[in-house]
Amino acid sequence: MKIRNLLFLMLGLASTQASASLMNLSTLKETLKQNNATWQAKDSWVNNLSEEQIHKVLGYKHKVVTERDVDFRPMNELAGTDSIDWRNKDGQNWVSPVLNQGNCGSCVAFATIGTLETQMNISSKANWLNNRYSAEALFACGGGGCDSGWEPQSAASYLRSHGVPDEACAPYTMGATGVDSACNSICSDAGSRSQKISNFTSTGGFLGGSGNAAKVKQALQHGPVVTTLDVYADFLSYGSGIYKHVAGAMEGGHAVSIVGYNDAGRYWIVRNSWGPDWGENGFVRVSYDDTSGIGNETWSFALPSTDGVAGIQNLQDRSYISGSIDLQANSTYPNTSDMTLQMVDPSGSRTTMNCKGSSCPFHIDSTKLADGRYVANLLVNYGGKQVQSERKFFYVVNKRPENFSLSFTPQSGTDLSKPISGRPVFNVEATSSSVPFSDVSIIVKQGDKIVMQRGDDIILPQMTMGWRTTVIPNGTYDVYLQGRISTERIQYQVESNHYTVTVKN
Repeated sequence: MKIRNLLFLMLGLASTQASASLMNLSTLKETLKQNNATWQAKDSWVNNLSEEQIHKVLGYKHKVVTERDVDFRPMNELAGTDSIDWRNKDGQNWVSPVLNQGNCGSCVAFATIGTLETQMNISSKANWLNNRYSAEALFACGGGGCDSGWEPQSAASYLRSHGVPDEACAPYTMGATGVDSACNSICSDAGSRSQKISNFTSTGGFLGGSGNAAKVKQALQHGPVVTTLDVYADFLSYGSGIYKHVAGAMEGGHAVSIVGYNDAGRYWIVRNSWGPDWGENGFVRVSYDDTSGIGNETWSFALPSTDGVAGIQNLQDRSYISGSIDLQANSTYPNTSDMTLQMVDPSGSRTTMNCKGSSCPFHIDSTKLADGRYVANLLVNYGGKQVQSERKFFYVVNKRPENFSLSFTPQSGTDLSKPISGRPVFNVEATSSSVPFSDVSIIVKQGDKIVMQRGDDIILPQMTMGWRTTVIPNGTYDVYLQGRISTERIQYQVESNHYTVTVKN
């Protein structure tokens, strides 16, 4: 078996991949059918990216194999009926929600953060904890770059030495801009708000080898692991089933998190970072016999010992709230005497609400609050000590924001008065005085029928959006943006300017 490695080159940017071609979805579906594949393809935002952007999203720096005469042997030692799935372990979901890395090669940071968050839930025996840590801070301060990617070993080492603060300290924006954020742009007290790991364990092996499978399964008994894989073009269009590479060139290296396995079905259960609309609600089942190298290198995390945890159970970062809401605060610290809910309003003023005990409901009438961004956390008193929970940020919306508008213009070099092809990209202006848009979609209509709709839910005042025109037939279309600010009770909506475009591929 001959393997020659070139260290630390990003596969997505390697010259050997310059000729890789994107796959037509209809052709791929027919190929899967002809090969009796165990999975199905579907359209997604990922397979609508340009090839250059796909290579950028695949941000794992790893070894480029120049000779691939490897014997890919089935993992026979995994045969059996054993399984584990942390999404449904003892009837509970311990896995943190799937997020979207967007247009940035930050997959290593998202795989690392997702593994840390889930391990926090498991180690604390509190699946309601749902701490959210900042992929932006980890990536920007640890040494990653949107165009250059990063390495899991470096991310784990940074977690051990520095830790990572909560999402409220540095909300993720790089996916919307594709531009690196500076480490000095995160909150000034990040050090005191950061979660560290006490250690990490790594396994390594050759592509296609199966010697690490038992070690990975053993690690998964205690929680998820970060891993890497080579992404082939067909993987971008994965929709459901047990994935095994069938067609398409290798596009680059990617980092994900394994959250379980199933010996009867012979697959790994993998949490991706391409949003819940990709794959099976953001997850993919990968065959033990796949040739991507998944599971050959893994990293698992050990957490420092602690007296307990505390958190606001039913409040998520980036929530949009209107009217009255009921929050549930919980603490597992021994002898918790009382808890204080702290909220900082858009002006920086702080309000507090107190309760006795280790499990407290807090009622908030948001109609009495100013619209805007709020940050909330708990102060917990126990046994003569005081600790703070992780901070959460959310938006109060009770009225339509002023200056609520949306517009877009084609980037330089795109003339919409002429037939377009490929992937046109637009500069977006999303204006809202009090809170950001909760989501913006690009809509392509023909007559009264919407033929394509692509959305983002991390919206900045200035950003870019686009779509790959090859997913729709040639013809003339109406193209515009639709933006919303939505809560469970109200929704404000606005449309942008419209363009009439002719697609000709």
